[in-house]
Amino acid sequence: MPAYIIETGRSYRNPIESQDFTKTWNGYEGVPNGYKIEFQGEGPGSLPLGKDNVHYIGDEEELEVANAKKARTPIYRFYRGGRTTNNPDHTYVDHPQLRKDDVPKEGKGSKGAIIKSYNPEPRRNTPVFHMLTKAAPNATEFYRHYKNSVNNTKITSNSNEGNGYVNTGTLGYMCTNEGQAQDYEVENDATPLYHYRSSEFDDDFYTINPAGEVNLSGGPIAPRDAQDGDYVYQGIIGYVYTIPYGGGRKQVIDVGQIGPTGQCVDKSGWYQWNTTWTRNRYNTQRDSNDSRTEGTPGVVGWGHPQNVTLIDDEANFEWFYGLTGAVKGAVPRYLGFEDMYDSQFVYYLYDTS
Repeated sequence: MPAYIIETGRSYRNPIESQDFTKTWNGYEGVPNGYKIEFQGEGPGSLPLGKDNVHYIGDEEELEVANAKKARTPIYRFYRGGRTTNNPDHTYVDHPQLRKDDVPKEGKGSKGAIIKSYNPEPRRNTPVFHMLTKAAPNATEFYRHYKNSVNNTKITSNSNEGNGYVNTGTLGYMCTNEGQAQDYEVENDATPLYHYRSSEFDDDFYTINPAGEVNLSGGPIAPRDAQDGDYVYQGIIGYVYTIPYGGGRKQVIDVGQIGPTGQCVDKSGWYQWNTTWTRNRYNTQRDSNDSRTEGTPGVVGWGHPQNVTLIDDEANFEWFYGLTGAVKGAVPRYLGFEDMYDSQFVYYLYDTS
């Protein structure tokens, strides 16, 4: 009875889906600008990085059967305090701890100190919003840019922001139209990402909750405490999400050629049957001595010119895979989930109907 995987999923975002191995490296100590990791031969390792794999005998085809393109990347916010010009900075990253890669072009030996000067917001270090992880129809790619001379971070759709800003990589994807963003909702959770900027501090600030922030001015929502109103409303740059989501459920089907095979198939023209290698012995899995066999027809000797000649290409699949070829071709030969950790789970469901 054939069995196909009809759905796979994971309870968490694949930790290496950030695709750092595809980025261009600029502004890193000891690394020439423009460097890209190169893979010789087969590519980045024995498996595609960041991908859960299902392999059948034939070719496989992967389809997202629910919540397609809705996988999300959590975005974390950190703040470097101070009330002097060019010192404060709100920075945004797709990982829960700042790394030296996040502050390119800072002086050698100073990156560690700069990272330590930032604190997570909120203090419990939870994501402040979520962006789409991968490219999707009507979704725009947004990049994180950092300028070391003013310690400022920008989120824009420009791959090159200029004016001394270094593109540190793709932060995520989001729709700039609310209706289009709603196509990727999980639980009606699309929300505007508001942009504010302080010209005094040369600091860009992004939030989905102006009502919970301070020191803001302008915009459609009043802040919790306006204070001096240093951060002036610039507009909505896109629509993000409030709920984490690891990814759509996937179906992996075999699209390779299976068969013809089985007892109901007309095999009368497959071989040049003779008195020793007869059609009856083939169908009952017996050899020329009328003994029961366990191997595939090719292993037993069917198709060997000295025994009986295979004369129809229709016989090839069963000759190689045997009478159980349909099952072998339908049940995955390999199922591998990339990066497993304690307290997290993945699953797969079979259709055996």
